[in-house]
Amino acid sequence: MHVRSLNLGRASDTQIWETAKRLGLFLVTRDYDFQAMSVMRGHPPKIIHLEAFNPTNAEVIAVLRRHAADIDRFAADEDGRFLPLRIR
Repeated sequence: MHVRSLNLGRASDTQIWETAKRLGLFLVTRDYDFQAMSVMRGHPPKIIHLEAFNPTNAEVIAVLRRHAADIDRFAADEDGRFLPLRIR
């Protein structure tokens, strides 16, 4: 789900965080602010951080597919809160 599909296009990071937590979603982001929030607040939600400068949607989809097994392990890890994935 994209933040815009949840009517959160102009929402604060805190509002996005709380919505993801309430709905049981992961946050997939390029924003390092969410990493800091995960350190301060713990999880849920879990954060998947995309390390890239302005990736295309196709690049984001490709990296998520390429790392599907890593994401599954991350999802199952009760202590995991932050997963960095490099694009390119």
